Amino acid sequence: MKNENVLNCPNRGTAYICILPAFKKRYGKMMSGIMIVVMQVILLSACQNRQKDVPDKLTKNEQQNILNSLSSNMRATTTDLNESDRKPTNEWLLYSHYPLSAQEIKAMEAAEKLEGSHAPDMVDHIGCVILHSELKNEKGEKVMLADTTENPLYLQRFGLGEYDKNLSQKVGITIRTNQFFSELKGKVQIRLEMEDGVTKLAEIPVSITINDQNEL
Repeated sequence: MKNENVLNCPNRGTAYICILPAFKKRYGKMMSGIMIVVMQVILLSACQNRQKDVPDKLTKNEQQNILNSLSSNMRATTTDLNESDRKPTNEWLLYSHYPLSAQEIKAMEAAEKLEGSHAPDMVDHIGCVILHSELKNEKGEKVMLADTTENPLYLQRFGLGEYDKNLSQKVGITIRTNQFFSELKGKVQIRLEMEDGVTKLAEIPVSITINDQNEL
């Protein structure tokens, strides 16, 4: 038997549109379930395609921009522990920030969907080496940095912040000295490093006391 819905169609090529109401009436519940599955597949495909638009690996130019931002924003400050006890210390911080990359934002969005997960970011791929230091304490005595052979320097995450309308990662590097101090002045020269041989040299002035407020 021929379907009247099909016969009444002005265009046989679109017959499936005409029989849709009748089909839906008979198989409505089944069709609803199928449509939900189809929509889920479409949305998943769209999300995957959007993620593919963001490459997983930073270009050398993008890496250099991150290091440039870190070096230009880097400052010396006291630690939060020192801020609370105000006693002579042998620890202080270099702190900075850089705008989050598209890769980090993508990873953070993905991690939000997984309970207990942690989105990795560029901080894990940035190294730091102190090349030279000229530091003196409140007595004018030379202060030497502690050996970093057994305890290499590394960047720590200190939360997110907004700078120049950009969501940014705040970071810090804990520096230790061989002598305790109440005041520390001078400068340090550091080299920041990323993969593919991308580096950035920076000279950071140091002028801190145990009475300062932690900048982070």
